[in-house]
Amino acid sequence: AAQPQAKAAGAVGCEAQGQGDGASLPPVVLSFKFAADFPLSPPFVRIIRPRLKGNFVFPNGALCMELLTTDGWSPANSV
Repeated sequence: AAQPQAKAAGAVGCEAQGQGDGASLPPVVLSFKFAADFPLSPPFVRIIRPRLKGNFVFPNGALCMELLTTDGWSPANSV
């Protein structure tokens, strides 16, 4: 289950773990940064750990998803 954790102003961390089927995944820690005009603009989402490389994850952990761009975001989306 995801557990939000308070961070610096405008940022929230979230940690999720695998569920008990014996093949648990390592925790995934995300960082969300929300602009002052959220939900009109998308949040900035970064993977803190584990360190993932390639595909849609930049070296700094930032996620590359159309949903997280100004063109793909809608205020009706939820986080």
